Amino acid sequence: MMAPFCPKAPLRPPRMPGTRIWGVSVFPPIPSWCSARRMMERSNRWWWSPRNCLSHRACSVRITTSRRGGSMKSRPTLFFPAYRSGLPCGPVPFRARGFTLVELLVAVSILLILVTIGVPNLRDFILDNQLTSQGNAMISALQVARSEAVKRKVDVVVCPSADAASCSGDWSSSGRIVFVDSDGDDAPDMGEELVRTEDAVADGQGWSRVGGGATFIAFNEIGMSGQQHTLKLTDSRGDTRCVNVALSGRTASVTCP
Repeated sequence: MMAPFCPKAPLRPPRMPGTRIWGVSVFPPIPSWCSARRMMERSNRWWWSPRNCLSHRACSVRITTSRRGGSMKSRPTLFFPAYRSGLPCGPVPFRARGFTLVELLVAVSILLILVTIGVPNLRDFILDNQLTSQGNAMISALQVARSEAVKRKVDVVVCPSADAASCSGDWSSSGRIVFVDSDGDDAPDMGEELVRTEDAVADGQGWSRVGGGATFIAFNEIGMSGQQHTLKLTDSRGDTRCVNVALSGRTASVTCP
């Protein structure tokens, strides 16, 4: 550690020569601070540190002493007056905590930029997830219908429904039902079991049948659909997702034509 500025004014210890302070002998009067510093450096038993004082006329230098091998906690402290020592005097300046108006404006500006960039991306992310989830739900309903037809050895039909009890013929905004078609009339009748019901799609989304044809999809006892079906889901942005049912009854997500 570098030594402090050496003053020209003489500096003397506060005790008389020959006394002992905290077990350490005080040397004879020191003619100047520079001599005291050189004595400390030679003895290798003294440490110094400047200390700000609370009064302009009561400045001091804190000198910490310890015997060789002593711990830092056991080091006693001697205070020497240094009225004209050149060390910093006066009250310690208060450091205000917080932020300025300029810093606040910069932070708000950065936040607005991030929101402007992030909100459209977040909306697209949500719509993409909804499109994917609705497509997966349709594939799941068709796979359940096929597996139930094979297991029960009877026709199982998937059709759009507005009341979860009958087929409506409109895929656009209706829900759908999966039912066991025991009599083969492609309509849910009294006594026929409803295997599964699903709610309508979210606002701004709708299913449509590509290429026209029947408004329902039926699977026979060997899991075949009898004809090819393609359903297309469209959202408010115009993005689409298509689900295809092959003649064999295999269901998959495909690129829309």
